[in-house]
Amino acid sequence: MMYLRQAIQADGRIQVALVGAGGKTTAAFQLARQFSTSFVSASAHLGVHQIPLGDRHIVFANTSQLEEINLLTKEPGITLITGSVEGEKTRGVDPVLLTTLSKIAHKNGIPLIIEADGSRRLPLKAPAPHEPPIPPWVDCVIVVVGMSGVGKPLTDDNVFRAETYSRLTGLPIGSPVTSESLEIFLRHPEGGQKNIPPCARRILLLNQVDTEETLILARAIARGMAMNFSTTLIGQLKCGDNGILEVYDFG
Repeated sequence: MMYLRQAIQADGRIQVALVGAGGKTTAAFQLARQFSTSFVSASAHLGVHQIPLGDRHIVFANTSQLEEINLLTKEPGITLITGSVEGEKTRGVDPVLLTTLSKIAHKNGIPLIIEADGSRRLPLKAPAPHEPPIPPWVDCVIVVVGMSGVGKPLTDDNVFRAETYSRLTGLPIGSPVTSESLEIFLRHPEGGQKNIPPCARRILLLNQVDTEETLILARAIARGMAMNFSTTLIGQLKCGDNGILEVYDFG
């Protein structure tokens, strides 16, 4: 196994957005831990239960906090930077402030890792019309897929926005989710390719691969993604920081 940072060849200035479902938060914080200092932020909602995953938390509400944020670039560990806390969720950081945060991180040579999607802890997700809110300046986008969703019925219990997934792939509601439908979704401009900036590196993470059968399916999907992603990763991120099993690098 290898570390996520190693698998995506990330340097200290990387600015990455994670979208999809099936392990985004785990991937974001594992990647962040693989640097001595890092910023984790969000352009979408985060659950309040995720706040303790960082070493410190700051609500970034206005530019009067810039001095404080600049000082945090010298602090070891993960600084989680979100919008306001509302009930059980935090709001995404305002796009203008997120761009400012990007400039601060880049200037100080620390990674900025952005969760740019919500999935209600389900393994698969299809985006709503306004999703995912990926900043246009990110270096790469990691599309996360929970392979545990393959074989389960296409319902809202297993796929966030099952009706949208059905429309994009042609798979009827209630049918088992097939690897073929997943490949169609990942190639679709309104599915796995949606809102990825033209210059961003496209990385696919097939996560939750914890059986031999699932590994065989993931390998088949990975081989079919050469025209859509520069790199496909197969992983078991729940198993620890070095949870990447295989890397398919298509250049």
